Amino acid sequence: MRRVGATAARRVDVQVIAATNRDLEAAVRLGEFREDLYQRLSVAVIRIPPVRERDGDAGAARPCPARRRLPALRRCRSAC
Repeated sequence: MRRVGATAARRVDVQVIAATNRDLEAAVRLGEFREDLYQRLSVAVIRIPPVRERDGDAGAARPCPARRRLPALRRCRSAC
């Protein structure tokens, strides 16, 4: 990498964490996403299903509307 106005290049160590809800493999096949970029990003892929498809932890991701309105319920975890 070379800073603006610099004459010498500097070595940098970068790690990128990226997330998307698109199927990038399909996007590469359709020509909608660059294959070289996909190859660099797909070194370690972790697939997590959407909350709507998970049974056990769906309630933890949704805020309880009653807790926002009633201060007494903010202390109680079993209200919703």
